[in-house]
Amino acid sequence: MHAVRLFYDIFHHAIKLYVPICHRSGSYSKLKGVKYPRYVKKLMAKKKFLWKKWKALRVPSDYESYCVAAKECHKAVSKYHATVETNLIRKNNVGSFYNYVNRKLGTRSAVASSVKKSDGSLTSDDNEKAEIFNHFFCWRFHR
Repeated sequence: MHAVRLFYDIFHHAIKLYVPICHRSGSYSKLKGVKYPRYVKKLMAKKKFLWKKWKALRVPSDYESYCVAAKECHKAVSKYHATVETNLIRKNNVGSFYNYVNRKLGTRSAVASSVKKSDGSLTSDDNEKAEIFNHFFCWRFHR
């Protein structure tokens, strides 16, 4: 268990050093392309309101109510996606199934597309990225 924790710590440290961060503004970027029903949007708005309330006042009861709202929201979003997938299966349309799978498998972010070299420049070449991570992990595990 300790070795796994050590590996993850080193792995996350390597990501912080070599993977550039792409900042996105607003919460819309999380929902882009997903059209949730009204009840899910209401739960998201309630969760957002409770979060802002807790951040402003730092009252423990506000945080507890935020946690409850966050769990409700998470359950509603999971249930919605499960329903969408179930309806897709019941539709028995192979084309729409493959479209759904390809949308899920496609890369939507460029997190791992470029890595910082030791001189600070970015590289997107797979061989160079492999060499950078290999050098980092060899250096970390052989110390």
